[in-house]
Amino acid sequence: MELSPAARQQQQEQQQQQQQQQGQEGQEQQQQQQQNQQKEQQEKANPNQQQQQQQQQQGKNQQQQQQQQQQQQQQEKGEKAKT
Repeated sequence: MELSPAARQQQQEQQQQQQQQQGQEGQEQQQQQQQNQQKEQQEKANPNQQQQQQQQQQGKNQQQQQQQQQQQQQQEKGEKAKT
């Protein structure tokens, strides 16, 4: 099963926000925003996914880009698990 339209929309918005924020006011703010976004997603996900995402958060910009992709995969897994 694919991501629901609402989840897909949210994912796209998050990616756009993140790209805009790259290189603006440095990483701390970006990480904070990312944590907030993750919290929203994790309300729909399971605790194991939450831990993996938080651990990767300590990385640098490149890692955060990877993390965004991983988050999308994990969200898809979460959607599949629910059905």
